[in-house]
Amino acid sequence: MLSSIPLLVLSGAFMGILISKMASSGQTAYSVAATVVEQTIGSIRTVASFTGEKQAIANYNNSLIKAYNSGVQEGLASGFGMGSVMLIIMCIYALAIWFGGKMILEKGYTGGEVINVVFAVLTGSMSLGQASPCLSAFAAGQAAAYKMFETIGRKPEIDASDTNGKQLHDIRGDIELKDVYFSYPARPDEQIFDGFSLSIPSGATAALVGESGSGKSTVVSSVERFYDPLAGEVLIDGINLKEFQLKWIRQKIGLVSQEPVLFTCSIKDNIAYGKDGATTEEIRAAAELANAAKFIDKLPQGLDTMVESERIVQEALDRIMINRTTIVVAHHLSTVRNADTIAVIHQETIVEKGPHSELIKDPEGVYSQLVSRGSSGRGNSNRHSFSISYGVPTAVGSPETASAGHDIPASASSRVPPEVSLRRLAYLNKPEIPVLLLGTIAAAVNGAVLPIFGILISSVIKTFYEPPPQLRKDSKFWALIFIVLGVVTFIALPARQYFFAVAGCKLIKRVRSMCYEKVVYMEVSWFDDPEHSSGAIGARLSADAASLRGLFGDALGLLVENSATAMAGLCIAFVACWQLALIILVLLPLLGLNGYVQVKFMKGFSADVKVFLQSPNFTKFYSIELIDGAVKTVEVSIEQ
Repeated sequence: MLSSIPLLVLSGAFMGILISKMASSGQTAYSVAATVVEQTIGSIRTVASFTGEKQAIANYNNSLIKAYNSGVQEGLASGFGMGSVMLIIMCIYALAIWFGGKMILEKGYTGGEVINVVFAVLTGSMSLGQASPCLSAFAAGQAAAYKMFETIGRKPEIDASDTNGKQLHDIRGDIELKDVYFSYPARPDEQIFDGFSLSIPSGATAALVGESGSGKSTVVSSVERFYDPLAGEVLIDGINLKEFQLKWIRQKIGLVSQEPVLFTCSIKDNIAYGKDGATTEEIRAAAELANAAKFIDKLPQGLDTMVESERIVQEALDRIMINRTTIVVAHHLSTVRNADTIAVIHQETIVEKGPHSELIKDPEGVYSQLVSRGSSGRGNSNRHSFSISYGVPTAVGSPETASAGHDIPASASSRVPPEVSLRRLAYLNKPEIPVLLLGTIAAAVNGAVLPIFGILISSVIKTFYEPPPQLRKDSKFWALIFIVLGVVTFIALPARQYFFAVAGCKLIKRVRSMCYEKVVYMEVSWFDDPEHSSGAIGARLSADAASLRGLFGDALGLLVENSATAMAGLCIAFVACWQLALIILVLLPLLGLNGYVQVKFMKGFSADVKVFLQSPNFTKFYSIELIDGAVKTVEVSIEQ
């Protein structure tokens, strides 16, 4: 009998690998759908202004189709895996019965000895059978863990945590880009710089102007060392940027983006991010330098006020730029008129260079034409200003607008939502009624297998004590019956998993589509409520919708199967000995009470976690939604 164990193990392993692939495919599909949600909700004003709701809904529904297919395939793979395990187990019993009868007839074994072996195998195989559904969880966990460990194990080419590198006692602030060749990793075929060179002396202000995509922001990214050039050098005080300790050099650089990033904490904490261990006096001095001290003092809690207001940019920059080497990447030319040097970038090269007073004299020049149009290339690129300070370093950011989260009111977070009737939920699954009926039949058949299995075992025990002629005949018969039972299980289990997976995934797809369509057409003011943040809506469309599958999906199939098992078992028990059946039934309420208490505890814990995940204060949404600005701000200001 042990010779069949390798086949059982191989079957379980194959099932795990297959489910893992299906789960990974499903997670990828849902991540695409989540990206569509984040992009749409994050830019809902733009979507509404261009009446792009229908296109957004179509994109989301298309992403749900692949997720639906992956869910159904995962259910089918799980069903075939568990069905194959049960088929092998039943075949092991058939082999044990046939070979056990042969051992009694030819080797003189007793029926008791054979029964001991059969029940020993029975106990072990039942444990394997109960563990087989867990393989799905292991496989799904492996699929999810792979991407996480891939990220954890990745070593960045530009490591901000590396403590090696030069640290100068004094930095002058000379900046030079020398024969730089560069293209973004995401667009390797698009050459941004092709032998680009630019030199900015210490203490000078250089303004970069040009059309969108000309490489203005790339200069800032190169000096910040967000990217390394493919060839050429970026020099500060004549030293290659790669030779500096990254944390140290970034602490000497201040960056102000057009799209500022503020963290959900007090004004004091936001300013303190610019310097490790900053004292209150230093924070106050930085606020005064940023021209923000006056309005901060007018706030009820002063520096301890949570960030949620607009900030002054240009006046603060003018004050900070004194005695600092500064690069200004601007879309509004009025902000660069006072620059010492203006470099006009066109098609990855500098076509004009000089102060505003000289460049404006040439009416045919690129700069003059930009001035006449009133733009330096408005587009997708961000405006940046950053400076390298020499002397006493001070890093202060003065964003134009603040994007800060609001705390969810206590009444909102503690409000218990009303329960939705099961009839309404069942109505959403109405188109899948034929599928649910087929799944119910398959689940009922599979549920009746275990009670029938019990009857067969009792008959087999009786067979082992029959006379030799009858034993020889009946052992073959019961072995064949066990094989038939295994084949029935092999058909019923995949059918149950498939049909309920179809119904459950259809329900999820339908609910997500309906909810998303309703959300997209909401008035814009509706999204100002913290309860309707992208985090809350994302949780609603992912976790909440997925939970519905348990009502009319896998859990419903398991409920039908267990109900069929209970009904068949009770019928057999009352027919065999109704007195003993009644005594055993007395203990069932205790099992029901245990299950009720467990459900209540789990429901309470999941509700607490859900409220936390939906909060706009949750850090995850800063790192996802504000990836372009927040990561750069963190790299510049919070190097720890």
